[in-house]
Amino acid sequence: MNLAMHTYRGTLLSRVLAGVVLFVLGATPVWAQTGTITGRVTNQATQEPLWNATVSIKGSGITGATDRDGFFRLVNVPAGTQTVAASYTGLETKESAVEVTAGGSATQEFALTAGYYQLDAFTVKSIREGQSAAIQQQKQAPNSKVVSSIDAYGNPSANPGELIQRLSEVTTEIVGSEVRSIFVRGMSPEFSVLQVDGNQVASSRGTGASREFQIEQMGTANLQSVELIKAPRPQDDANSVAGFVNLISKRAFDSPGRRVNLTVGTMWRKRESDANPFQDKISLSPDVLSLNYSETFGIFGESNNLGVVLNASRRKSATTQDEVGAGLTATGNGALYFPTVTSAPITRVWGTGDFFYKAVAESYSLNVDYKLKNGALFLRTAYNSNDQDQRFYRWDIATGGALANFSATTTSEKSEALPVAASQAQTWSALFQKKSENYSINPGISLKLMDDTAQLDLSYFYSYADIVYPNYNTGRASTARVAPGGLGWALDFSGDAYHPAFTQTSGPSVYDPASYTVNLNQHIHWWAPSTNQNVRADFKKEFQGSHPVTVQVGLKRQINDQRQERDWENRQGWLGATGIGQFVGASYRQAGGRYGPFPFLAEPGLGGATDILANSNLYVTDRDAYDNTVNSLAADARFKETISAGYVQANTSFGKLFVLAGLRLETTDTDASAYINNGDPALAFNAALTRDQNVANARAKFTWRSFSGSYNKAFPGIHLAYRGGAGMVYRASYNRSITRPPIANTLPNASYNPTASPPTITIGNPNLQPYTSDNYEASIEKYFEPIGKITVGGFYKSLSNYFTAFTSTIGSGADNGFDGQFAGYTLTQVRNIGEGTIKGVNIDYSQQFTFLPGVFKNLGVFANYTRLKAEGNFTPNATNTATFSTLPGLVPKSGNFGVSYTGQKLQLRLLANYRSKFIITTPASNTANNTNVNYREQRTLLDLKSLYRINNKVDVFLDIYNLTDEPTQTQSVLGRQTYTLWQGTSFSAGVNVRF
Repeated sequence: MNLAMHTYRGTLLSRVLAGVVLFVLGATPVWAQTGTITGRVTNQATQEPLWNATVSIKGSGITGATDRDGFFRLVNVPAGTQTVAASYTGLETKESAVEVTAGGSATQEFALTAGYYQLDAFTVKSIREGQSAAIQQQKQAPNSKVVSSIDAYGNPSANPGELIQRLSEVTTEIVGSEVRSIFVRGMSPEFSVLQVDGNQVASSRGTGASREFQIEQMGTANLQSVELIKAPRPQDDANSVAGFVNLISKRAFDSPGRRVNLTVGTMWRKRESDANPFQDKISLSPDVLSLNYSETFGIFGESNNLGVVLNASRRKSATTQDEVGAGLTATGNGALYFPTVTSAPITRVWGTGDFFYKAVAESYSLNVDYKLKNGALFLRTAYNSNDQDQRFYRWDIATGGALANFSATTTSEKSEALPVAASQAQTWSALFQKKSENYSINPGISLKLMDDTAQLDLSYFYSYADIVYPNYNTGRASTARVAPGGLGWALDFSGDAYHPAFTQTSGPSVYDPASYTVNLNQHIHWWAPSTNQNVRADFKKEFQGSHPVTVQVGLKRQINDQRQERDWENRQGWLGATGIGQFVGASYRQAGGRYGPFPFLAEPGLGGATDILANSNLYVTDRDAYDNTVNSLAADARFKETISAGYVQANTSFGKLFVLAGLRLETTDTDASAYINNGDPALAFNAALTRDQNVANARAKFTWRSFSGSYNKAFPGIHLAYRGGAGMVYRASYNRSITRPPIANTLPNASYNPTASPPTITIGNPNLQPYTSDNYEASIEKYFEPIGKITVGGFYKSLSNYFTAFTSTIGSGADNGFDGQFAGYTLTQVRNIGEGTIKGVNIDYSQQFTFLPGVFKNLGVFANYTRLKAEGNFTPNATNTATFSTLPGLVPKSGNFGVSYTGQKLQLRLLANYRSKFIITTPASNTANNTNVNYREQRTLLDLKSLYRINNKVDVFLDIYNLTDEPTQTQSVLGRQTYTLWQGTSFSAGVNVRF
C-alpha cells in the first residue's frame, strides 16, 4: 500500500471519527435527574489501594474501574437509593446502598477482603495479591494484553527476561546464560519494543547501532509488574507490529506505610567437568545484595501526600559455557561444509571451546510521587550497570573446500580429511571487557480539571544506553599450512551427533605446543552510545450523556540518537620461532574431557612473560596497517531519528460492550551518516608502497557522507471488549502498525570484496521503508474466582513493504550506478521487495486450586502455548521470485508449563520453558536443502524454585536453573549442527528479610 493511500485512509478515518464523536455528544444530552458517586476501593488486610477494581450499579449498565490509587467515579447515576457493588479478583464482592440526589455527588468507600486472609495475612500478600492485581488489570484492560506481577513465578531473578519468558506468546534467546533477546508472538526482536512505564528506552548492542535491547542490562528491584501489550491503542507508539513489553515500576502509594526488604544470597554453577580451568564455586562472600525501601509521608500539613521508593542492588554472577561445533571461529556455511548444496554435508571444520565471564551488575532507582490537591507530580529515575570480564579458549581444525581433500570412503556421518597443505589446526585465546551502562529520568505532572471530568498529563523521558568493549584482545596460533605440515583427521558422528569422535590420523600432533606458531593478535575497541528521549502531552475529557464518552488527544515528539565507532588493530607479523610452549596459559581437555588436551596461548593482555601482547616478536605488518585503517573507518556511523506524533481516540460503552477507536499520525525524519568506501582499485594495498603511503590510500578510500529521509504514516485502530456474565470477556480489535528497519541496514555505507568469486559489494539503504502491518485480533477470556484465567485467542497480520537482502549483478557502462566501475560484481542491498502474512493462535491458562481440600488447596498450575504460521512473497534476487513457507527469525511454536505449591511455610515451583526449531537467516531460494538456511534447534529448559518461610519477616530460598543441563543454543544447517552451547546448571540461594 502506498503512502498516498495511507494518507487518504487516515484523513477519511479522522473525519468519520470526528463525526461520530460530535453525533454522540449532540444526540445524548446529560440526564437531568442523575448524580455522581465517587469513592475508593482498598484491600482491608493490607490497606493497599486496588487498581482496576470493578465498581458497578446493580440492575443497570453503569460500571467503572478504579485508578491506580483506588479511586472511582460513576456518572449519570439515577437519583434515589442505588446498590453499589465493588469486586476484585481473589477478594469477596461487597455491596452498599447509596443515596443519590439529582445533580449531587455521593461518596462510598469499600474495603474488600477474603476468608483466606485469616490463615496468614503475609502469605496472602506475598503470593496471591500480586497475581490478583495482574489478573484484574488484564481483565479490565481496554485492549488485548498479558499482565504478570514481578514475583508471579517465585523469587524474581535480577534479569527481567527470566520473568518475561514465562509470559504467553513470548519466547527468548539466551546468550551467556542470561536471557537477552525477546521474541514477542514468535517474531524476531526488531518487531517489538521494550518500554519502562510506557516509554521506549535507549538501546545499545556495543558492536554497532541497534534497535534491539539487551534485557539482561536491566534490573528487577524497582519493578512491580510486566505487561505485554498485544494490541496497541492510538495513544501508543506505532512501532509495534509484534507488541510492547512494558516494565511497570513501583510506587510507594501502592503499598502505604514503611516497607524495607533486604536480600542476601550466593550464586554458583555446576559444569559437566571439574577439570576445566573456568569454574564457578560457592563463595562465602555474598554474590547478591538487594535493599528495597518504600514509605509514604505527610508534608506541608497534609497526610500521606509524599511517596518515596528507593532500591539498590548488586549481583556477582559467572557464566561457564561449553562449546562444540563447526561454527565457533569460522563464518559462512561454505566454510563449514562441503559441498555447499547437498542433503548429506561433509564437515570440513570442527572445533571446541570454553567461554567464561564474571559479571558485576548494579542497579539503583529512586521514584518519588507527590500528591497535589487536584493531581500529582512524579519523578522516576533508574541507573543500571553491568561489567563483564570475558575470556575464551577455542580450538578448531579445518581443511579446504574441495572433495579431493577427503578420502574416497568419506560420508556425511564418517569423514576423513587427508593431510593436504590446506588442513590446519588453530588455537584461540581471548580476554576482553564488556561494560554496559544505562540510565533514565522521567519527570511529569498529572492534573484533574473541569470538576474532575478532564485530565492533563505532561511528561518528559530521557534514556541513555551504552555498551562498550574497550579492549577486545584475541590471540591465535596455527599449525603449518604447507606440506608436510598438513594434518590428517577423521570425524565419526555415528555415536553422538553433538560430540563426534575425533581422531588425528597423520601430521604434527595437534596436542603438542611445538606444532603451533603465533600468527595473530587482534585488538578491537567498540563503542555504541544511544539516547532516546521524548516529551508528550495527553488530554482526556469525559462527556456525560446517555452514553458517556471519553475523548483523548495527545502530542508526542521522540528523538532516537545513536553512534557507532570501532578501532581495529591486527598484528599478524611474527619474528619468533615455531612453537608456543613459552606462551601457553592452559592445556586441558575440553567438552567434558572428550577432546584434547589442546594448548592455548595465555589470554593476551594478562601481562607477564606468557603474554604475546607484550612480546616484541609480534608486530604490525604493512598490510595490517592498511587493513586496520579500512576496518576502523568502515564501521564509524551516526544515526538520528525524530518522530512527531499526534492522536485522537474516544471510548464509550453500550451496555456491556466497551468500544475504543481512534487514529494516530506519525512523521518520521531520519539522518544517517557514515564513511563511504569508494572502492577505487587504485587505492588498494600495494606492497611496493611504504606503510605511510598505504595508510594514506586507505584513508583516501573513505568519504564521510550524510543522507536524510522522511515518511508519514497513519495508524487507525479500534478495540472492542464485551464483558459478559460469569467472568467472560470477548475481545476483537484492528490496528495498523509498523516496524522500523534495523539501523545497520539504513546506514549509507559500503563494503567491497574484490577477491571473492565473483567479487561482491554490500551497500546500505538510507531510503529503506518500515514494515507496515494490518493487525487483526480476537480472543475469548474466562476469569475464575478466586484466582485464575483461561484465554484462547488468535491473530492475523498482513505485512507490506517487507524488506530482505536483494542480490543482483552490476552491469557495465557509465550508467550502471557506479560510474562504470564494478561491472560483474554481485551487489547486495536490503530493499523493500515483498509482502508477508503471520497468523497465530494461543492458549493461556493459570489457576490456584484454593477450592480443593487440605494441602491440595495450595496447588496451582499455569500453561501457555503459541503456534504461528508465516508466509512471505518476495524477490531475493533479480531472477527469482518465490513464496516462502516461513519467515526468518520467526519461532513457530513456543510455550510454558508450571506447577506450584504455595503453603503457609513452603513454596515450590517447577517451571518448563519450550521453544521450537526456527529459521534464523533469510534463504536465497525456497529449496529445502539450501545451505543458506540456518536453523536454531528446539530447546526445553526446566527450572525449580523453592522458598521456606521461617516467620513473617524471614524466609530462605534456593532456585535451580536448567536442571537437565539442556543446550541453550544449537544452530544447524542441513540437519548438521553448526555449534552447540551448554552453560551447565546454575544455583541461587539466600535469605529475604523484611523490616
